[in-house]
Amino acid sequence: MMHQQHSLLMINTDHLHIIFHILENQILEDINKIKDIPCIIVHGQYDIVCPIRQAHDLHKAYDNAELIIAKDAGHSLLEPSISKEILNIFDNVIE
Repeated sequence: MMHQQHSLLMINTDHLHIIFHILENQILEDINKIKDIPCIIVHGQYDIVCPIRQAHDLHKAYDNAELIIAKDAGHSLLEPSISKEILNIFDNVIE
């Protein structure tokens, strides 16, 4: 079962790469194009799709970004702690 899940994960990430045409490190290399736009990065501590190192690298390169780590979450927006952080962000923007 674990091998099946890993295979599906690899297929999905390859598929997204084709859809969005994002090259490796493209966001970091082009960060100056969006450097003046405030950003909040929400990342799950246990995300195996996008390793947490990538969130830290983006935060370090993006001066106008805040990084929130959802301590008990993986990758999905449907995980309670990620959903909670996203809703908190929306609440703060509305206020």
